[in-house]
Amino acid sequence: MVIDTETTGVYNADRVVEVAVVTLNLDGVVIDEWDSLVQPGRDVGPTWIHGITPSMLTGAPYFDEVAAEIAKRLHGAVLCAHNLPFDTRMLRNEFLNLGVELDPAQGLDTFRVERAALEVACGVHGIRLEGAHRAMVDARATGQLAVRLATDFSEAAPARFLTPVPAAGDAKRLCRSDATDGVVAPPSYLAKLAADVVHYPDSYAIAQYFGLLDRVMVDVSLTAADFAGLPLLAAEMGLTRLDCELAHLRWVDDLIAAARADGVAGGEEYERLLRAAHVLGVKESRVRDRTLVERSTIDEILLEPGLGVCFTGEAVNTDGEMIKRRELKALAAEMGLHAAGEATCDVLIAADPMTASSKAVRARTWGIPIVSVADFLAASECRERGPQRVLCTFTSGSASTAMRCPRCDIVHVGSITDGSKEAFCEACRPIVPIAPSPRNAVSAGGAHARQTITETENLVCQTCGDTFTRVRRRGRKPSRCPRCSAG
Repeated sequence: MVIDTETTGVYNADRVVEVAVVTLNLDGVVIDEWDSLVQPGRDVGPTWIHGITPSMLTGAPYFDEVAAEIAKRLHGAVLCAHNLPFDTRMLRNEFLNLGVELDPAQGLDTFRVERAALEVACGVHGIRLEGAHRAMVDARATGQLAVRLATDFSEAAPARFLTPVPAAGDAKRLCRSDATDGVVAPPSYLAKLAADVVHYPDSYAIAQYFGLLDRVMVDVSLTAADFAGLPLLAAEMGLTRLDCELAHLRWVDDLIAAARADGVAGGEEYERLLRAAHVLGVKESRVRDRTLVERSTIDEILLEPGLGVCFTGEAVNTDGEMIKRRELKALAAEMGLHAAGEATCDVLIAADPMTASSKAVRARTWGIPIVSVADFLAASECRERGPQRVLCTFTSGSASTAMRCPRCDIVHVGSITDGSKEAFCEACRPIVPIAPSPRNAVSAGGAHARQTITETENLVCQTCGDTFTRVRRRGRKPSRCPRCSAG
């Protein structure tokens, strides 16, 4: 008995929105098929995955109305699915809501054998799969896959119901082909990435966990409450906290590799990877370092007199001989440049522009151009002709960091140069009305004066340590609160 479910999510509180049951005889021949959309009584969840919209569920039966039809097919049959524990858990939860206990026993799991998504497994075995994530399509494909893998399965036992199942209702089942298709939103960037990634898990449990991550992480809009459910499911799989942490690293690395393979790892794509890493507790430097090449662009800069330069790395000339730092500073002085500290540096001269030195990291964060030693030396040889243009490297996104909004708890991306990581997201950022100036005041007669809406920022006083709020404006930020400044 091959089963497949489409659901609103992966947690125990989620509901089934479509179920298919395909019955095979011992020779692998299909002898019965049954499927139906199911009204979950809540939001349908990730439409871009299962393709089911609320309008398609108009007239669909609730689970209690089709429970008897499903139960009579499952009882006494050996269950088979691609990731069997997931489908049986979701069905078992639905039956428990009706006061019915289902014992799925030991069935056949094609995912345990292949440890890959159904689309990948079917491709390996030459099984045609069109319209994936439709319950009946997936169930039929899983049935064919089970026949191919028959010799790889161990012993199995039939499922049974431990309590009576309510009698069948008179509701007509609604198959997806009978539904009216609605407008399906396109998948998110991470959803598209995750769909193309082939993980290579070390165990069956890790493979299952990767599957959960592929589902719950696609929009990265998890709150702390949402994410709390994932460790519980991991524990049911027998995974430890360390197992999960390693799995998170692997999952983020796999998505970074997929992003780099597409040649797109900057801008909004980079921010989504940062958010994913933050949600999973992975250091942002992992994303930042591994996307450095894709986020870097080559441009030109004029080494005009007055610029402050600093140096990093062990420099060598064209003959491979070491160049001492004082010699580089002397050349800079002859070009009208001056040696500067990190805080006042305008241009960083690096032995290798891709270096991960602290100076280079800071330069990328503050948008400071990085020039190679070789280009700097070439420009110094032509200094008598005047200021020279040299190639430099600019890196985008290095000032970005992911943080949780203290109001809505959603992870968003802000700038680490704002001075506070407790920043609100754009939707929750507080705004305050500013009293109208006399110039903008309206004449007597009546209406309210015009007001200007502006942003505020929270700063920490370096003297007393208290947090104070001020209207956000350009220029140097005050280091002391008004009270300490007045004192």
